[in-house]
Amino acid sequence: MNSGTIYTIGSSPLERNLKQLLDTCELAKRIQGTKRILIKPNLVDVLPPPITTPVELIAVLIDYLQSVSDAELIIGEGTASAQYDTHHVFAQLGYVALASFQCRS
Repeated sequence: MNSGTIYTIGSSPLERNLKQLLDTCELAKRIQGTKRILIKPNLVDVLPPPITTPVELIAVLIDYLQSVSDAELIIGEGTASAQYDTHHVFAQLGYVALASFQCRS
């Protein structure tokens, strides 16, 4: 049984490093023909990164995916917060604005 390969990157500069990581693991080849891609960030509550996934990281990921694929991209998440619903967490962490920007692009 193949245990797989783990790839890592430094956090700065995010855009270059993430694109290099995705190229190294041959993501473009792996998703060829895929019609829909679910991006599932970690948005457990209205807490700043590193507890949650930075919206900037997802923005770079979306840009990369759009450059290598025609797949429909969906950001899906459900919060674990006892105080807020998922839409509130999305809005507070910048994901609603990201989706609005991406829809206009």
